[in-house]
Amino acid sequence: MQEEVSKIGVWGMGGVGKTTIMKHIHNDLLKPQRFERVIWVTISKEFNVMKVQDDIAGALKLKEDWPREGDKLKRAAILSEMLKNAGKHVLILDDVWDKVSLEEVGIPEPSGSNGCKLILTTRTEHVCKYMGCKVIKVKPLSEEEALILFLNKVGPNIVQSPTIMPTLKLVVKECVGLPLTIVVVSGTMKGEDNPRIWKNALGELKERIGKVEGVEAEVIERLKFSFDHLKGQASERLFFVLYSVSRRF
Repeated sequence: MQEEVSKIGVWGMGGVGKTTIMKHIHNDLLKPQRFERVIWVTISKEFNVMKVQDDIAGALKLKEDWPREGDKLKRAAILSEMLKNAGKHVLILDDVWDKVSLEEVGIPEPSGSNGCKLILTTRTEHVCKYMGCKVIKVKPLSEEEALILFLNKVGPNIVQSPTIMPTLKLVVKECVGLPLTIVVVSGTMKGEDNPRIWKNALGELKERIGKVEGVEAEVIERLKFSFDHLKGQASERLFFVLYSVSRRF
């Protein structure tokens, strides 16, 4: 008899699309109504037990019975009881940087008997294993998949340009299969039909990445490249994307 999975850990490098995948799963879980509740909580680098407790309590719509202040152990006991009474639910913890004590937060251990599930996303496999999760790795896109995504975003006039395509393919390789980077860089170059600008962009991408060490730092440099090449409202929108991503690295 196959053992029922109660905890799933989804891991992969920053920008590979873990959160995007989980958003689709979150929305899909809401449709069939297999679970009474689907709770989404973003953890991020600055882990704070009280904030996580407040976020879960907020998702449960606890008001009168939830102490905003006070001892976190007492709050954990209250939250645990509330979750036990919440029926079958899925708790999604997004962007977990380090091991999390479910007991400290007040999250009952998911099991087949209580019908509850825990799904977390993280950048490191060891977090998944420490938390006792079934491990799922999100890999970067293949070269073909990355090129298709880039071409879909950059515009038809660029796709049909034989003078730009060789350089474009090299730019796509510099995105190393990361969907977030591909979408942002292709958006920056959308509609640009000057081959010289494409070559300059490729050279600048390579130069930026060559100056930093570490995979996560390389991702940030690719995104900063896009920010530096935008103007006006587009630049302002990308600033908020970069600010949000940089806080996670």
